[in-house]
Amino acid sequence: MSARLHGRADLARAKRVVVKVGTSTVSRADGSVSLGRIGHLVEQLTELHLAGKEVMLVSSGAVGVGRGKLRKQQLFSRSVQMSIGGTTPETPSLNACAAAGQSGVMGLYEQLFGQYDVLCAQVLVSPADFAQEAKVAKLKR
Repeated sequence: MSARLHGRADLARAKRVVVKVGTSTVSRADGSVSLGRIGHLVEQLTELHLAGKEVMLVSSGAVGVGRGKLRKQQLFSRSVQMSIGGTTPETPSLNACAAAGQSGVMGLYEQLFGQYDVLCAQVLVSPADFAQEAKVAKLKR
């Protein structure tokens, strides 16, 4: 059973810490990645890890990072298409942005945690993974 922390004493006793950060935490107002906030987060999570806590980070940001990547590609494509008289590319879907951004987000976390010699890995889940008890039990392990 999970319990919410209500103070530093609760955190000191916790064996596992789950931190959820949203898109507004990992990105800036202009949509670019907030390296300062992410770096600070990684530093804090590393301190928890070194204190013997099992740390799990639930992070948003793939859509924002992917949107930035695809926007650059789209600008280039649009320029080329206009030069040759073709059609302009469509706006990428949220799924396309998430797919393009996921590797970038994970790569960023890998680089930053690597500075502290902390390994990280990702587990991708969807609502369907929480619909069956057997899958939920497997995720808890």
